[in-house]
Amino acid sequence: MLYKYKRLNILQLNILRNILLENVVTSDYTAFGSSSNFIYQCDIKSHQTGLRSRKEERYRNKDKVPIDYRIIYRAPMEYYLSACSFITSFSFVAFGGITAYAYSHDYHTMPVPFNIEYGPLTANEQDLLLFLGFFLLANVAIRIIVNRYPLRIYRNNGNYLAIFEGTLPFTRKSMKFIKGDVSQVPEGGILPWQDARYTINKKQVLLFDNHFRTPSELNAMMTKNR
Repeated sequence: MLYKYKRLNILQLNILRNILLENVVTSDYTAFGSSSNFIYQCDIKSHQTGLRSRKEERYRNKDKVPIDYRIIYRAPMEYYLSACSFITSFSFVAFGGITAYAYSHDYHTMPVPFNIEYGPLTANEQDLLLFLGFFLLANVAIRIIVNRYPLRIYRNNGNYLAIFEGTLPFTRKSMKFIKGDVSQVPEGGILPWQDARYTINKKQVLLFDNHFRTPSELNAMMTKNR
């Protein structure tokens, strides 16, 4: 009877030992899985940070900005703005050249290498001039929007640097300002993007709040130093 009792205790101890070993192995595997998942997430974050750093470095070299400035704003539709800048510049040059040539010669006797056919939009010469006037007005409006559209904004503590399209196509111009120089323009008028109208040193600009690096960057720019 005593021998059977000892065998029963030994069997129970073996079962208990196996249960403990299984728990240890499972906990080790879970810990290893958690640590590997953490390392994997850290690798992804470091890779994304590296991509952002390389992209920011490319923009900084393109805009010729000092290395101590960090990008905080990047506007959408940059390539559309570049195309509009090129088209309007070409239109102004072409219109100015034609006007100068017509002014130096008699307008009605000016030689034209093709015959002008008045279509459904222009019934006569006066309608054609009116159409050209509206075309020039549209180019002026597009150019105003291009000049008010900062492509990127960089920050170095309380100093800021805004990058705009240049006067000539494929060029850039910059504007320096400090913290507190930005203020919002009250909504009004017929122009689009009423909630995106701001002034920087009395220059009207268009800023889209959802394209800042963090939502607090816009508020920081508008806060004056005490």
